[in-house]
Amino acid sequence: MPKLNYFDALERLSLLASRAVFIACSAQKPSSHSELVGLRHSADKTVCELERSLFGDFMPPLERNSIAACAHSLERIMEKCAEILNYRYSKNFFSEKKNKEAELCVRLAQSIEENIFRLRRIKKPQELPDFIGFRKMLCEARAAHASMQKKLSSGTYPKSAQQAQNLIGKLRCELSRCFDDIVEIMLNNI
Repeated sequence: MPKLNYFDALERLSLLASRAVFIACSAQKPSSHSELVGLRHSADKTVCELERSLFGDFMPPLERNSIAACAHSLERIMEKCAEILNYRYSKNFFSEKKNKEAELCVRLAQSIEENIFRLRRIKKPQELPDFIGFRKMLCEARAAHASMQKKLSSGTYPKSAQQAQNLIGKLRCELSRCFDDIVEIMLNNI
């Protein structure tokens, strides 16, 4: 059995996760629930292939743990997107106003995708990603979440928006964890 290229697997997962976030957080009506189901199926298949290879290949345990953690984090992002999309079918919570946190989640997912593609060629500390830029975007998303929570408690939005906002907040937290996993892989490979 040929050795799996872990970079390819993580890059494939990052593309799938980024697309799932776009589908779940876009302002338009969800195009298709079946597209997200297909994305999740592809991600499951990739993670299973990755895990099978991680158990079989000889490598230091820390690297194995970091790669698996990142792959599982990307898969959890897709799970959060599925929760958002399932909720959106019953309530269209993006129709009333722009949801800044959702827009920032899409940008955070794109940043994660870019940084995973950077893993393959990173050799020196100067090639590390823009940690400050990612954290700044993350802070903006937290502030947008807090702002929306204030509007929700003041009655500006319907009660159903509370659940939607909680789902977006959970997605943001998962995106943050995924970035931390990527940073750990980068730090182990320099």
